[in-house]
Amino acid sequence: MVVSTEYKQAFKGKPSFPASTKVYQEGSSPSIRVPFRQIALNPTTGRFGQEDNAPLSIYDTSGAYSDETATLGLRQGLPALRRDWIMARGGVEEYARQGIVTPEMEFVGIREGIDPEYVRQEVARGRAIIPANINHPESEPMIIGRNFLVKVNANIGNSAITSSIEEEVEKMLWATTWGADTVMDLSTGRDIHTTREWILRNSPVPIGTVPIYQALEKVGDNPEELTWELYRDTLIEPAEQGVDYFTIHAGVLLRYVPLTANRLTGIVSRGGSIMAGWCLAHHQENFLYTHFGEICEIMRAYDVSFSLGDGLRPGCIADANDEAQFSELKTLGELTQFAWEQDVQVMIEGPGHVPMHKIKENVDLQMEVCHEAPFYTLGPLVTDIAPAYDHITSGIGAAMVGMFGTAMLCYVTPKEQPGSAQSGGRENRRHNLQDRGSCRRRCQGASDGPTVGRRSVQGTVRVPVGRPIQPGAGSGNRPRLPRRDIAGPGGQGGSLLLDVRPQVLCDEDHPGRSGIRSAA
Repeated sequence: MVVSTEYKQAFKGKPSFPASTKVYQEGSSPSIRVPFRQIALNPTTGRFGQEDNAPLSIYDTSGAYSDETATLGLRQGLPALRRDWIMARGGVEEYARQGIVTPEMEFVGIREGIDPEYVRQEVARGRAIIPANINHPESEPMIIGRNFLVKVNANIGNSAITSSIEEEVEKMLWATTWGADTVMDLSTGRDIHTTREWILRNSPVPIGTVPIYQALEKVGDNPEELTWELYRDTLIEPAEQGVDYFTIHAGVLLRYVPLTANRLTGIVSRGGSIMAGWCLAHHQENFLYTHFGEICEIMRAYDVSFSLGDGLRPGCIADANDEAQFSELKTLGELTQFAWEQDVQVMIEGPGHVPMHKIKENVDLQMEVCHEAPFYTLGPLVTDIAPAYDHITSGIGAAMVGMFGTAMLCYVTPKEQPGSAQSGGRENRRHNLQDRGSCRRRCQGASDGPTVGRRSVQGTVRVPVGRPIQPGAGSGNRPRLPRRDIAGPGGQGGSLLLDVRPQVLCDEDHPGRSGIRSAA
């Protein structure tokens, strides 16, 4: 496997991390060595001369690749750090509820500067998870929970026409180098299995996937052809490889789909649109919901954690906190309790478009109905009129949602949804984030106009997200890779957005049919 010269040069240690060294803190046994990056600080100049400062040790996610003493090869992968721990015990949550502190919990406690017994208590209560598949012994244990450091996820993935296995592994390495706590592989192109295998064998952080993407690829990108049997086999495959958490859209129920008909942007979650399309095509309940017990059995067998997907999340701030979003959230709360009864760890995915004054409501309701399970949010973006600056608007939302109790954030790039966004609202970028005291009155007024630039058209459409967009005048931002790294039309090469109006209107027996506003 070949990686770029730039990456090789950067990973000599000091060139990438000046004035710092990699250090380890040992636990109760020699096998527990927790990595930190120790930064040398300059002396402080005071009234009586210079005073030396002790080095600062910080959280490190780069794995053995930033250790100058390590001899590694990408084709050999990382050492199996947790192999002996795994062979000696069962699932993390199962042991936590039995009052047993596992090596993973001790590792996390040292890493977070917290008593390992407190780590065990939080995992046992379901307020935190340690995603650690038994088949991913290379990963360094980490914890996701609101009483711990806020974590950040980075997304990578190939498409039908872009990227190679080497490039995806290098993306993962760069992400962990610069601090990604977890990485999601959202590949939709060729060689998904092989690409994922190389990523796992070289990843020091937990890896997540969305199994429905690979299942859809197996049926020629036709959601109607999906079956539970196909999905079950697809779920087992990455679990056996070592994927640590799965995004599963089990809360998209048939009766909730019509609730999105009056939205400006319909259903923007790719997984949510796939399952909504299947439910409408077959007029049956979501098979991820009806077979949730069997899914839990698979997850428990491999110690895989749930990331319960928000398939009905809002695609613009005008749709935020609507009935569809909160109905799904309540179902996710029910599924969370069921998964806990099966000793499976759970975190809940949260929305990506929420105005500032509604962020706290989102977090508070999630904690209430999902029983304080960790909250994992994309952003959220607090305005819709800055399509080339989503990394800024989401940064504002991320700071707020983190303050209110979110456990993990998903990074957002400058062009999160450029395929469905236009730059025509640029002249409208006044003080739109808070609007000086009138935010609550006007948040669904002035911002709703530019939102239309993000909405999907009638029917199932393919929105290419790879073409460049034009940043605002004077901006230093340049077009970058989209969040899901998908480009071009055809096959799996575009992001799937679903506006459910036509399907709902055509289904005369569907509950909620009457009173649906036309899409005109």
